[in-house]
Amino acid sequence: TRGVSAIPYSRLASGIQKMPIFVESAVLNGEERIALPGTAVKPGEGRLEFRFTALSFDAPERIHFRYRLEPLETEWREVGRDRTATYTHVRPDAYTFRVSARGPDGNWQEEGAAFAFQLTPHWYQTWWAKTLLAMLVLLALGGAALTVHRLRVQSFKARERELAERVDARTQDLQQ
Repeated sequence: TRGVSAIPYSRLASGIQKMPIFVESAVLNGEERIALPGTAVKPGEGRLEFRFTALSFDAPERIHFRYRLEPLETEWREVGRDRTATYTHVRPDAYTFRVSARGPDGNWQEEGAAFAFQLTPHWYQTWWAKTLLAMLVLLALGGAALTVHRLRVQSFKARERELAERVDARTQDLQQ
């Protein structure tokens, strides 16, 4: 009240850099998940949509975003000011969606927001269903091979009988 106050811009700028980043919602296979990371999602078509934001009172229109879905993507996907990410036909697995923001100062925040979840497979995508299918295919191939083998043996036996009859007939002709 009785003097001059000064705020060093460097201290103010470092406070602006640390803006909080949030995954507002995640729509996984048509089911909205809000702040429920780590949950398993029932089987679906693998359609994912994430909405995210960052809070900043210093030029919010200058905030840019990047995101990735691990382990599906290893590189960041920069999307500018867009605040949604959509994926289709994602296979069942454990995933972590990560989002990072670049504030008005131009630096990317390494610490962003993350949302971990598990897409569960349909019954026919499980290892035991694939194993059962492989066993059925092998059994069918084995049965087909056995049938072909039996038909060939029958053909050889028929040919052998035919030749034996010819030999017998020829022998009888020679004896007369």
